[in-house]
Amino acid sequence: MFYLFILFSKIDYLPPDSIREGMKGYGVTVFHGTRIDTFGVEILGVIKRDVSGKSLIIARLYGEPVEFSGILAGMSGSPVYINGKLIGALAYAWAFSKIPICGITPVENMLEGKGEGAGVPELETMPSVLSITGFSEEVTKKFEEVFKEYSMIPVLTGYAEKTAPLKPGGVVGALLMDGDGRVAAMGTITFIDGKKLYAFGHPLFLSGECEIPMTDGYVHAYLPSIYHSFKLSSPGRIIGTLVEDRDGAVVGILGKNPRMIPLVVSDGKVKKQYKICRVPWLFPRLAGVAVFNLVLEKTGFDGEFTAKMKMRFTVKGKPIELEWYETGKNMPGLAYGDVDDALSEVVMNPYKPVFPDSVKVEFSLEKGIRKREILSLQLPRKEFEPGEKMEVILRMREYGKGIVVRKIKVKAPSLPGEYTLRVSGGREDFEFERSRVPGNYQTETLEDLLRVLSKIPQGDELVLKICSNRTVLSGKGKEFSSLPPSFTHLLSSSPYILKGKGELVTSHVEHTGYVITGEKSVNFRVRRK
Repeated sequence: MFYLFILFSKIDYLPPDSIREGMKGYGVTVFHGTRIDTFGVEILGVIKRDVSGKSLIIARLYGEPVEFSGILAGMSGSPVYINGKLIGALAYAWAFSKIPICGITPVENMLEGKGEGAGVPELETMPSVLSITGFSEEVTKKFEEVFKEYSMIPVLTGYAEKTAPLKPGGVVGALLMDGDGRVAAMGTITFIDGKKLYAFGHPLFLSGECEIPMTDGYVHAYLPSIYHSFKLSSPGRIIGTLVEDRDGAVVGILGKNPRMIPLVVSDGKVKKQYKICRVPWLFPRLAGVAVFNLVLEKTGFDGEFTAKMKMRFTVKGKPIELEWYETGKNMPGLAYGDVDDALSEVVMNPYKPVFPDSVKVEFSLEKGIRKREILSLQLPRKEFEPGEKMEVILRMREYGKGIVVRKIKVKAPSLPGEYTLRVSGGREDFEFERSRVPGNYQTETLEDLLRVLSKIPQGDELVLKICSNRTVLSGKGKEFSSLPPSFTHLLSSSPYILKGKGELVTSHVEHTGYVITGEKSVNFRVRRK
């Protein structure tokens, strides 16, 4: 497919085999506004990497501003010409180089999706500018954490003042987040072939086929730096969709409407609305940052707070609603982690590609840490009559207030035998249930995963359970207990039915408004009448 495209491409380019040391040419890019400027290029050599045809062109750049600023982040994709023919795109550079020497991805490698910069000592992918608008400096640091695996420099920018007709050397953006905050990876257009636009000369995330809104843009200024000089650039209007993110280039289709996922974040008074790109690993993180942003505005990093969070979304027509409590310091970080974890379970599932239709996150805050830790559990004696009322004495440590004693009355089982009384927080009980009835938490389809996800507790539960020591079978959300041996043998032979231990006799759950942690258990006996 790529080979046929090369045969019929109208791009007039010079292949690496025709490029020699000492050849001189020029490159084009935007250093300010939308004006396309020229810089000089001298070829230092061509490195052939392997038999598959991967090559890397090494060149030195001349002229302002690269002579004194070095290669700028945001120049990725800048086209380079020799004798009027395109040879490729600026894509790689050496860290802390004293002179502006770069690696150029050849055109044919961009068309085929092949790029090769790794393996040359200290040669790095040229950083892209991660343009951030509508967020504070503290949130920008969170974006830096999210994108630390990739060659991106997070920079607080603004909105594009104006844009210009699309041309090689012009500004292009990969719009990752839009709405009350905008985030875009900014680079340079290498060439346009019909409705296809090629840019960057290297991958953004190496995600293969993708769907990311593509924009034009504006360069406010360039900033020289000893570490990394960069263009201060902002995304403009959406002009199409980036559909390929491969080794040699990022490819977009002009005029193609991109799909994004709507996200609403609210604390009941302030509502922020966003749209996020459909990149599986990135969507949960950006949704988490959006929640992090509003929680940070309300709490700061060091305050002690308790938050009740609620998240609603629909997947394949199935509505999912999750509620949970968090308490402690750094509430923004806690909220970010919860949202990222839950959405990652869905979009990164191993069964089928899927995205939520939309996501809504609401939260309410209360000052102070509301947390209770279970310390001990006591029964008045070790043996009881069938059906007798048992008084459970529970000691908990409440954050900042000391010891709290609870007395709970529960009825003893009606059948004689050995039993275990267990008290725990909701999250510890969730893990206990995964071992007691593992078949209920086994996932083999997306539907199974969504069912298990809906079981995640809020975290403020105080859970009291009485279990026997008998074997229990479980599978597909059902629990089978007190079965005749013949039925037990028949069901246990199914791959969808798993064995566990601890047939459930009594379950008592209280929502306390405190985050409950810890677990304690005690054994007791019910005597025969």
